[in-house]
Amino acid sequence: MKAKDAKQLSKKLKTQSLSTRISIILGILSFFIMLGLSYFIVDLGSQSTKKNLDRNMDDLLDLTGEKTSDILKQVTTLTGSMKQSINFVWSQEDAVGGVPANPWTVHFNRDGQMVEQHITQMSGTTFRSRILDRAVPASRYNMEVVMMDSMYATITNNPYITGAGYFFEDRKVIEGERNYGPYLTAQGAETRNIVNYPYDYYKDKDYYLKSQGDTTTHYYGYLYPG
Repeated sequence: MKAKDAKQLSKKLKTQSLSTRISIILGILSFFIMLGLSYFIVDLGSQSTKKNLDRNMDDLLDLTGEKTSDILKQVTTLTGSMKQSINFVWSQEDAVGGVPANPWTVHFNRDGQMVEQHITQMSGTTFRSRILDRAVPASRYNMEVVMMDSMYATITNNPYITGAGYFFEDRKVIEGERNYGPYLTAQGAETRNIVNYPYDYYKDKDYYLKSQGDTTTHYYGYLYPG
């Protein structure tokens, strides 16, 4: 009887040992299967995220490029307008109270025929600067009108331009006037509030110094931060 019991016990132990080994093996296999699946899911998600990020970055770069191009076009327009205005001023030798020069010829379309229209010459008038508290020649007054309107139009038509200004050399635009650096910010454009910076403020700035060093006239479109 005792021998039979010992034989059954031995068989039971062997059976339990095999079951345990199978459980361990299945557990290990399950672990590696789950690990492989997890890696596959993470890798797939990572690739998808990377593709989306790359696509978003490409779209952002394209959009940024378009915005930058628009800003440069606005600045180029602003600079070109001011260049033409200054060239006209440079050619004028009018004094305060003098007769404003008129470089334009006007024709009237009369039944398909272009007839030159007579323009009566303006009499001597005293103009006052819109930036300085003093009388100025008509040519300088006209220059200010173009300059201020150009700054205003450029800023209000492009929300990515935070400000625009013109920083002139000492006593080069208006006789005897040292401080002539009008600057308009986006916030100032809302109330048409222009800041006139003194020459000492910008004379050592990098954007101003770049235009110095020779006798050639330079025109720069500069985006000033705020």
